Amino acid sequence: MLLAHDKMIHMCFSATASFAAASVLTLTGVVSMQRAWKTPMIWYAALPLLFGIQQAIEGVQWLLDKPSAACSVAGYGFLFFALLLWPVYVPFSIYMMEKDKYRKAFLRFVTFMGLMGSLYLLVPYLTAPLNISAAANSIQYNLAIPSVAYGLWFYVFVVSSGIWSSRRRVQIFAVVVVLGFFVAQAAYIHALTSVWCFFAGLSSLLVFLEVNYATQNRKIKRRV
Repeated sequence: MLLAHDKMIHMCFSATASFAAASVLTLTGVVSMQRAWKTPMIWYAALPLLFGIQQAIEGVQWLLDKPSAACSVAGYGFLFFALLLWPVYVPFSIYMMEKDKYRKAFLRFVTFMGLMGSLYLLVPYLTAPLNISAAANSIQYNLAIPSVAYGLWFYVFVVSSGIWSSRRRVQIFAVVVVLGFFVAQAAYIHALTSVWCFFAGLSSLLVFLEVNYATQNRKIKRRV
């Protein structure tokens, strides 16, 4: 996941690290989706795969000349996930597998709020100039986002929507996301997004564990 701080988005990585993360996340996502196939959980199971695609784009970004047309294309591809997809997809994927009607109703509301946030971010995404540079072991995406300080907390609220899930492992996933944000804010403000990417990798393991647990439960019920 990616957030803006002082209108500058930072990713402390390297091409090797990004591609390695992409490989692990993609494999985890494919296995999770296979186990969740033909169930509402498949949306949630796809999270690691989508994170893997985002990290692969970041890996390519490291190899490109800056500035360049190819660099800009990769930058907009990376920011598509960070700014437009995650605020909607994360709560939607949790909403789709929720069974408690009250929690499901609230998650529907959070998904709608995430959609509104993505539409708000779509304006600077399409109109504001994007400047990309590499410095101090980080790729910097400079994109002017109005009211970014307030939007930061809204973003955290939306992507941590799993806290309201009835599934314990999904709740843990959301808590990890929130804790990652506060740890990064307190100790790693210079590399906020880098720390969150680490937690994204950790969260993908929790996604797999939830999918695997649900799969095993379905098998047990069929035997009974």
